[in-house]
Amino acid sequence: KWIKDRKELINTMPCVLFCHDDLEFAIGEPERRRFFIDQCLSMYDMLYIDTNRNYRKVLKSRNLSLKEKNYEMLEIFDAQLVQHGLEIEKKRRDAIFQFNQIFGKLYEKITGIEGVVIKYEPSWKSEDSLNIIPSAQKVFEILQSKREVDKTVMTTMSGPHRDRIRFFRNGSEFTATASTGQRRLLAILLRVGQSIFYSNVTGKKPVLLMDDVLLELDPDKRQLVTQLLPDYDQLFCTFLPGEPYERYMKKETKVFEVDKGVWNER
Repeated sequence: KWIKDRKELINTMPCVLFCHDDLEFAIGEPERRRFFIDQCLSMYDMLYIDTNRNYRKVLKSRNLSLKEKNYEMLEIFDAQLVQHGLEIEKKRRDAIFQFNQIFGKLYEKITGIEGVVIKYEPSWKSEDSLNIIPSAQKVFEILQSKREVDKTVMTTMSGPHRDRIRFFRNGSEFTATASTGQRRLLAILLRVGQSIFYSNVTGKKPVLLMDDVLLELDPDKRQLVTQLLPDYDQLFCTFLPGEPYERYMKKETKVFEVDKGVWNER
């Protein structure tokens, strides 16, 4: 069978990649944190991928209209933006709620720091509470109220593409005061949480890819992290020479050594 769309690969090979760039999920731009949550959803919800794509298409068209000062289609674009955008917001809310049941416990087990939570701050929100999904009518009103600003800056200033995702502990933003090591652990454990989240939702085992991400942890924490991983289909790790992998390898683990472009099983 020919694969016609990249999204078909997700069901075929559900992979979770641990890499150094994951630190951006902890301290990077808001776009990177949104990307992480969208990735969690996209791993099992094909409809979410389509909804996200449709939202971005409408957003692109709306922004183009604003730049060209062609405002005739704004009402139509707004209706489509609300339709797709509210669906994205709803699914992000649900995913982050479920993710919080996993992530805080993982972080406490590794660091002893309790109470770390992920907080979702949607761009479209009810006046009463961040925790209540606004109605379509309310979102229309938000878009209307910001339309003149949108025209001035020639871009859409509200919607899921402006959502914020933050890490809090005891009411304060955690990453603002966390050490480099705590931030690095946060990024690694987000991936562990993603693996567990996927397994919980689908009942399937993911393929895990770890690209030197454990290097900055001491051997004890490396062992703890690997013990927290869910059941997986396969796990591929890359290490530098001298890695004490014997501490956390399994009976069926195979180790290969690469030397001058040649690799051999040890």
